[in-house]
Amino acid sequence: MSKITDKVRSYAEVIHRIKNLKKHSNSFAIIKLGEICCLQGSYDMFCIQVGTPANPKTKRIFLSAGIHGDEPAGVEAILTFLEYFHEYEVLFEGVAATILPCDNPFGYERNTRENADGLDLNQQFQNQDSIQEIRLIKKAIGRSSFDMALAFHEDVEGEGFYLWERKCTTLKSIGELVVQRVAQDYPIERKAQIEGFPNRQGVISLDKRYLEKGWTQEYYLFRHGTKYCFTLESPVNMLFQKRVEMHLLALRTSLQLLHQHWQ
Repeated sequence: MSKITDKVRSYAEVIHRIKNLKKHSNSFAIIKLGEICCLQGSYDMFCIQVGTPANPKTKRIFLSAGIHGDEPAGVEAILTFLEYFHEYEVLFEGVAATILPCDNPFGYERNTRENADGLDLNQQFQNQDSIQEIRLIKKAIGRSSFDMALAFHEDVEGEGFYLWERKCTTLKSIGELVVQRVAQDYPIERKAQIEGFPNRQGVISLDKRYLEKGWTQEYYLFRHGTKYCFTLESPVNMLFQKRVEMHLLALRTSLQLLHQHWQ
């Protein structure tokens, strides 16, 4: 069962669980990225590294959640995945991961989309390093490019799971395979359009029109060479535990596809 709830949340509990990860596996390197300071307090941000990218054949992935503080299921999904890493370990053979469990601690604790300055952080990645959270996220990414990036989000108006996919033009779409697997156990979003984009049976293919409000995290990653960028969306009106399960199933399926498409 999830330890986080929809409304009452403590970032201190997130930090406690991150620091306890060594009890679950010796595979993790836990890195303190820095501190976010605001009038209401301060928050340490952490990055978890799994595996080593030294081998040129190593596949690299990036996982992040909680950039919108009112979308908690992704934070719980990442923490649960790390705490039950032994169930995924076989999928990490030849894989190195950079993982950010919670990108917006202030909003997370207060169930608000924005940070302490009232900013939607997922529209700020074209900016320089004046925004604390963005600076630390970029620090974690560094000069890396990834084979796959997954951002865990939620949709307050959604009725089922769906995802946004951005990919290199030379690569085959695999987002539909992720959605098809999730659809075996959970409802899929069936609206014809989402934010003006056609919904292709739970997959929305991204193009430059999505950048009108500012660079998103996934676009920043794409611009820096990431091959597949997925933004996973669970429906807020469903039970919290079901939303967490959707994200975990999408993560597992994405890892399986990562191996299949880079043999």
